[in-house]
Amino acid sequence: QIAGIEVAVSGLVPMGFYSGLGQVSGFTVHAYGATWEKLEEISQSFARRLERYPRVAEVDLNAGGHRQPPAREVIRFHWGADAVARTGITPRGLADALRPQLWRETPDFYADIQGNPRLPVRVVTEGSESLDLNTLLQRPLTAGPGGPVRLMDHAELSIKKDPPVIERFNQQYRRTLRVYYKGPFRMGKKMLDRELASLSLPPGYRLERPRYEFFDKDVRRQFLWLVLGTVGLVFLVISAVLESWRLAAVVMLSVPVSWIGIALGFLWTGQNFAEGAFLGIVLTIGISVNDAILLVDRYRRLQLSRPTSPTATLALLALRQRLRPMWTTTLTSIAGMLPLLILPDAGNFWVGLAVTVIGGLLASTLLAPAAILALLSWGSAGGLRREEPAEVAIESLA
Repeated sequence: QIAGIEVAVSGLVPMGFYSGLGQVSGFTVHAYGATWEKLEEISQSFARRLERYPRVAEVDLNAGGHRQPPAREVIRFHWGADAVARTGITPRGLADALRPQLWRETPDFYADIQGNPRLPVRVVTEGSESLDLNTLLQRPLTAGPGGPVRLMDHAELSIKKDPPVIERFNQQYRRTLRVYYKGPFRMGKKMLDRELASLSLPPGYRLERPRYEFFDKDVRRQFLWLVLGTVGLVFLVISAVLESWRLAAVVMLSVPVSWIGIALGFLWTGQNFAEGAFLGIVLTIGISVNDAILLVDRYRRLQLSRPTSPTATLALLALRQRLRPMWTTTLTSIAGMLPLLILPDAGNFWVGLAVTVIGGLLASTLLAPAAILALLSWGSAGGLRREEPAEVAIESLA
């Protein structure tokens, strides 16, 4: 009533649609078996089971596998002996007559024209780029001695889908199916998993929905080295700024504390720990230490100006003086990430990044100061006992 309505249509209608309220979810199913023919029979039976659901738009039995071209729909003309006898046109002659009618980019032959050897020549009929099947069937073709003929009068037409490349996987045939589900992804996933679990298949055959795991062995190794390198570099920078290895180690305590907030953030939101979360962890290593740097640096300056004051008192005073800048830095960073959580079109990558950064910053700001104060105050009682005689001596001298 205020801004109107916007509807965007994509995909092959009615198989696919998207209007902001619903979309077609495509699920991949891999079928494994010992023989290709039996595998095709099992796949067709599984497709008939799924087509009972009103929300299943289509089950593609010839979907291409990983890095394989999908199956193509091919128009087949059966030009038998009866058609040859009636028209006097051989199958090769029919193919030669059809070739100029169909739009393509490959040359028909090569010729020497105006001194250019092997110049590619392509013969096409006007309007062939927009030719439809009905027009092609009714268009007269001059290809034989009996005069023009029409395909619809003599040819048997069929449209078939060529299967993709036959794929072998672990000494078995693998066939890739694609299930198009009109509705929410989670609802389609539950339906498909329920049907797969209820199948009764012959020994040696199985149907399963592949689980694509981004965090595989190679990625885990690379990610571990990336995290270790980032932590080491940040530690060296903080040590140079604070001029203390001990204080730098205290600051780095905020990094594992932030990971607690990241875990709680994903448990609370229910989001997938996808690629954006890995980038967010690397960013959090550098961002979560900012508040700890403010706190520890202020503590170091107070310690230099008040060498006789108790350690616990200096730590609490530093927290009191730096609490507002710490929360200001955290809240501004969170505000920059909130649009990624609010926008409805934000993908899993950006949502995972936002959940990681927001959860890590909140945990490091809430929990890290308490842990830092405990570490800075550790051993302060012994320090007070060592400082008391000096203070008493100064007071008595005065």
